[in-house]
Formats: sequence, structure tokens, C-alpha cells
Amino acid sequence: MRRIGDYAGENSVRIGVEHEGGTCADYLGLVATVAHPFVGAMLGLGHCTYFQSVLALRDPAEHVVALNETIRTMVRTLGAHLFSLHAHDVRQSDWRDHRCVGSGVIDSRALFEELKGVGYAGLF
Repeated sequence: MRRIGDYAGENSVRIGVEHEGGTCADYLGLVATVAHPFVGAMLGLGHCTYFQSVLALRDPAEHVVALNETIRTMVRTLGAHLFSLHAHDVRQSDWRDHRCVGSGVIDSRALFEELKGVGYAGLF
């Protein structure tokens, strides 16, 4: 990934690595281990529902709270390493992602406050 980052830097682009499933720690660890200025995170908002810590929750209300807390924590933790957002929502009835932003359970207002707090200026 560092070689890809070098190539990206030579061409003035940044590479955002997306996640799907696994653990938050593994994903954050990957971004930290690569430690390259042109390789960072592409946070898939709806995909956060597939992190093991969120997916394991069966109570719908707890699932929603955990999903939104996870998203905000990821934004804060990634900070300047957050290069772009895969912006989509999650439908609560079946936990299906790739729904229109604002149509599901992701708290967009809290997300935007968090993004503002880290000075996010990347793509959506």
C-alpha cells in the first residue's frame, strides 16, 4: 500500500481505503500501519453497521445508537487521515445499507458536527 501511496503522491491523488465488516480496531490499525500521507480512509457510513461491535447487537435501538457512536468515533479517530466518505444511510427494518442519506438511522446532523470538528474538507 505504501508503493501505491508513492505512486498516488507522484500523481497528486490520494487513496482512500474503504472498509466492510471486521473490527473498527483492525481498520484503524490498517490506516495507521500504512502511515502514508497519500493513503488514508474512505469511511463507508452505512458499512459501519457491519463492524462486529455493531452487527452483534440485536436490539434495534441499541444497534442504532452503536452505529451512530461508531461513525462519530471513527471520524474523530481518523481525523486528517479521513480522505473521503461513502455517504449512504441504513434502513432499520432490515439493516440494508446504500439507502439515500437522510432516509435511515444515521444521524446526519451529528455526523456533520463531528466532521466540522475535525476540519473535514474531503469528498462525499
